[in-house]
Amino acid sequence: ATPGFWNEIEDYHFNKESLYNNLFHGFGIVPEYKQSLHVQAEKTKGGLITLLIGTGLAFDGYGRPVFLYKPEAIVLDPKKFSLPSTVYVTIRYEETMEDYYQDSINSDLQGYQHRKESSKIEILNESWWWRSDLCHQLKFYIY
Repeated sequence: ATPGFWNEIEDYHFNKESLYNNLFHGFGIVPEYKQSLHVQAEKTKGGLITLLIGTGLAFDGYGRPVFLYKPEAIVLDPKKFSLPSTVYVTIRYEETMEDYYQDSINSDLQGYQHRKESSKIEILNESWWWRSDLCHQLKFYIY
């Protein structure tokens, strides 16, 4: 089988799983799974705020699973915002295609061999409720 054919098969199963997740699970954080993406905030030196996000699972508006396998720390610098301010900590699904195989003899055999699924945590300064690609937002007031 060619990489293109294999990727089409994988896309079919991935889309089917996303439809199932969207219909039967909805979107948002899955409660009581690992640490449920619990966020803990601590003030650090220089007025910075460290946010520690715990492990967990969430589904975005498209039914894609977003796993956080290990705790992640993000540093929030209040000086980058006009105070008082509201910031939103968000988690979203991220996908990249990797390991491109090039075949100079038969171009039908070239293509990506791996789909890497991961999560991305971001700090936004505006609400995103209209975006389906983000799973959850946590609102922080800085003053």
